[in-house]
Amino acid sequence: MTSSDRNDTSTPRGRRRADQPNGRDALLHAATYAFAQQSFEATSLRAISSAAGVSQNLVAIHFKDKAGLWAACVADLTAQMQQSLTVFATLLGDKTKSLRDKLEAALDLTAQFYLENPATNGFIMQTLAGDPTRGEVLMDSLLRPVFDASCPLLDEGIAAGLVRAESPAIVTAILHLTLGHSDHFTQMMKVMAPQVSSDTALENLAQAMKSLLLIEHPND
Repeated sequence: MTSSDRNDTSTPRGRRRADQPNGRDALLHAATYAFAQQSFEATSLRAISSAAGVSQNLVAIHFKDKAGLWAACVADLTAQMQQSLTVFATLLGDKTKSLRDKLEAALDLTAQFYLENPATNGFIMQTLAGDPTRGEVLMDSLLRPVFDASCPLLDEGIAAGLVRAESPAIVTAILHLTLGHSDHFTQMMKVMAPQVSSDTALENLAQAMKSLLLIEHPND
């Protein structure tokens, strides 16, 4: 048993069930969602700890303070984004795929990332609306690497007449602002079309984005 587990008083004798994440991971998960819902200033460590099901003193043990916890959330999101960028780099180097296939695969990859990390977009929006210093950290860690990686492919797609936009920045903003709110999309779909499963709704959303942003080439 780790020192963090000994300090976790949320379960009998400070122990967590075997199927529960450890205290640090539980705090990261809860904090990411909390920072995605409201500003850094409005987010309380007590609420995060309660949502994580751990004692608040674990924040000091693992992250020192709220700023340290926020920075750890950024590092965790960056690591997950880097995994997607690695897959994206492999996609770009695949000489067996056509330009359109690569554009469609890139959109699918973006949709998959937000499906697996639904709080990311809210986390970004709340951060950018707050302290400029934290916004700049987020820009350098998450947004610029994503844009820099996708820009060459989007430029090529625009030049080839396959993308309905005049700049990669517009496409990137549309994709991430739309697909980044997949949780809101599925909630609305449950109201308007409850017979459609969330997975099917997200697949339809990704397909709709392809139809909206990509142009059928005469030679396709």
